[in-house]
Amino acid sequence: MKQIREPLEAPPGLAERGLEAWNRLTVEYVFRTDELHVVREFCRTLDLLERLAAELETAPTMVMSPSQGSVPNRLFAEIRQQRLALRGLASSLALPDEAGSRGGDGQLTVSQNARKASRARWDRGA
Repeated sequence: MKQIREPLEAPPGLAERGLEAWNRLTVEYVFRTDELHVVREFCRTLDLLERLAAELETAPTMVMSPSQGSVPNRLFAEIRQQRLALRGLASSLALPDEAGSRGGDGQLTVSQNARKASRARWDRGA
């Protein structure tokens, strides 16, 4: 039987999406202190993406640049950058996907799961 834990106290300032992710992640996984910093930044990035998406809903798709004329709104580039940052943060946590295909069993810490996956790749010669 899987033991149910309470979520860790959330960092101040998280909005709805970040808080939801924080609660879900800290209940489901055990993180070292350094990993908790990454989880915090992951959740903050989720919130930032929500804010940028909300801004983009009412912003023009194309804006005038004095030197280039009509260009795509810079919000598109910022959203793309934040998505890349989010992907990097998620990758550094080495969380198993929803189907558990990366070997997460809920009993190991995230870093232990990452070491286990790395060892499996090394043993395969990949």
